[in-house]
Amino acid sequence: MFTNVLIFTDTGSLNDIFRPAGAYKAASILRSLGYETHVNFLCTEYTRKGWLEVAKKYKNKNLIWVGFSTTFLTMDSKIHDAWKLEFENPKSNFIDFLKLSNIGNKELIISRDKERIVYDVKLLEFFSDIFGVPIVLAGTQLTRNSEIERLRSKKVIFFPGYGEEKLKELTESIRETSQWTDNRKNVYEFDREKFRRQGFIWTTNDNIRKEEWLPLEINRGCAFKCAYCTYDHIGQRDHYKLPETLLSEIIDNNSRFGTEGYFVLDDLYNDSQEKVLDLYNNVFKKLNFQAEWNSYIRLDLLWRFPDQISILRNSGLRALAFGIETLSDQAGKLVGKGLGKQRIIQTLKKTNDEWKDEIFKTGLWIAGLPYEPKESWQDTFDQQAQWDYTHGDSWQPLYINKNTKSLHRSTIDQNYEKFGYVFDDDGWKHEMGYTEQDAKMFCEVSRIQKPSIGHFEYGNLRSIGCSHNDIMHNQDNIKKKNFIKKLFFRRRFNKNFIY
Repeated sequence: MFTNVLIFTDTGSLNDIFRPAGAYKAASILRSLGYETHVNFLCTEYTRKGWLEVAKKYKNKNLIWVGFSTTFLTMDSKIHDAWKLEFENPKSNFIDFLKLSNIGNKELIISRDKERIVYDVKLLEFFSDIFGVPIVLAGTQLTRNSEIERLRSKKVIFFPGYGEEKLKELTESIRETSQWTDNRKNVYEFDREKFRRQGFIWTTNDNIRKEEWLPLEINRGCAFKCAYCTYDHIGQRDHYKLPETLLSEIIDNNSRFGTEGYFVLDDLYNDSQEKVLDLYNNVFKKLNFQAEWNSYIRLDLLWRFPDQISILRNSGLRALAFGIETLSDQAGKLVGKGLGKQRIIQTLKKTNDEWKDEIFKTGLWIAGLPYEPKESWQDTFDQQAQWDYTHGDSWQPLYINKNTKSLHRSTIDQNYEKFGYVFDDDGWKHEMGYTEQDAKMFCEVSRIQKPSIGHFEYGNLRSIGCSHNDIMHNQDNIKKKNFIKKLFFRRRFNKNFIY
């Protein structure tokens, strides 16, 4: 069968090899409609020669469109520039821009304010020309990145937001007219009941390896409304996938590919006690093998429902991120994380006592929350250096979005003056004296002084065959030790995509 749709994306870092779910969700919907769809989730390795090889294989009279998902398709400026040079180099092999002698042994730290979209208008038009069809640009960068409009052209179709309801219309319209008109009032609306019954459809063309962890979409949205959160569909609960949908998908993946590990896609897995129990009893408990997975877990719900600690472990949780954000009681209450320092420590200790080395824990923290001075950030960081409650801690500066036209604005974004912030040319400044630049500098220093593996990186390492025990006990060496292995994973996938 001829290919109808090609979708490309990447993971944002050479250190990542997870499959971005948006591209595969779109592919699953198209496959369910009968369209032969192929996805390449590591596409930034191709030079010009590589892209011509891809077009040689997949261009055909039945090809309708070629898509790029922007959600993770960003890279550090230095890597981006190296890629562009190799892309233009006529002597480069089709995936030769990864020069192991220059890049492979270096620690790559991706900083959001230094990232660039990996393509530009000329590149998009080049892709349109070699495939002979329109380019469809999708993903979250279309509504989150203020610079994205520069990518518009006659050969590029913008497709922002969720695609479930419009992919069929988009594809039929492009097939008939090479164009599409977006008439949606809200690009982030979707049919929840239909969503609950939609599983991912994988094929042998996806080149899935047995040890690889796949995305498992469980929920979209969160029951809480944290003041700094810009996610869609917050304040909603119990709209997760039906247990029979998830059970069928997990069993099918295991029988066809041997898959046992998953990146669980859920803004907050344990946002209700009913959900945690339902998924344990009607999904994970019914498997004839032990599924393993990672996700975001809210610590205060483990304090409120302590039986979740054992239920999550028995469900297969192996790595997590606690969005603790702060040990300041005042700041925590203001932003919706009101557990308080004493109960945070107590609950972390309880997870330690019950889980021991069975679950890899990462703490997520924010520098710059309202009424928490920078001395408090340092105190928290110093405490983390002494405790064993988390296996890694990640600090991010508070981001405030002043763009009133943005679709993604938190409570703080909309009311930053009430929270004590003002703006100047260097960014926000709090009335207590600390600034956005202070927060950025602190986070950068914290990453250098205490580099750590996050729960997503845990899944990456499991996907190339690392054991749980190796990650748990050899964190200092395992990232560097396995960096080259990840590059070969990427190289092998890209060769298989063409040949």
